[in-house]
Amino acid sequence: MHNVQLDIKGLLVGYNTPLLASIDLQISGGSLVIITGENGSGKSTFLKHLAGIETPISGQIIINQTPLSKYSVAERAQLMALVLNQKIDEPYITVEDIVKMGRYAQYQSIVLDQNVEEAIKLMKIEHIRHKYLNQISDGEWQKTNVARAIAQNTPIILLDEPTAFLDYPSKIALFKDLKQIALAFNKIILVSTHDIHVCKNEGTRFWHIQNGVLTDNTQSVW
Repeated sequence: MHNVQLDIKGLLVGYNTPLLASIDLQISGGSLVIITGENGSGKSTFLKHLAGIETPISGQIIINQTPLSKYSVAERAQLMALVLNQKIDEPYITVEDIVKMGRYAQYQSIVLDQNVEEAIKLMKIEHIRHKYLNQISDGEWQKTNVARAIAQNTPIILLDEPTAFLDYPSKIALFKDLKQIALAFNKIILVSTHDIHVCKNEGTRFWHIQNGVLTDNTQSVW
């Protein structure tokens, strides 16, 4: 079971100019954090900064008392899995291949193991595991990409709009599964979404981005 803590201290995200005001937050394991906001508000950019894909203007992202900048790329891959809302459309890569890629960070090779099997089963994509990416729907791609992140078995998972293109029952099931994973394995899972009505009963914390400010709305949601 993971024992993880994420500290965000004075974080200014953006490129040439700040997109969001200074952010100071602390999260411990066993958290499903729901991040809401309008399109273009900065949700995806915020997640990319947390993952280390983008460099903050100032401030620190600290994982288990060590700044993210001190971790190597390989070490970051063992700490965080990131799912962006971008589809890969390839005729020679299967669903199973994508999920197996989640194990690369742990073994430095692509393998089929229990983590892969459990992720495929959890996301209910057994029936498409041997299909090529150009043969699956957008919703099936979303499930495949989330399965890859789960198979990576990191203490932190960052998901950008994972319920886009999913039908209503699948949206509900995904948030329930994510909460169960966060609590059972003491993970930190951050999810950006527009589906607040679907995940209201599943999130443990709720952050909202509006007018360049990220606020913790956990109490007001309830």
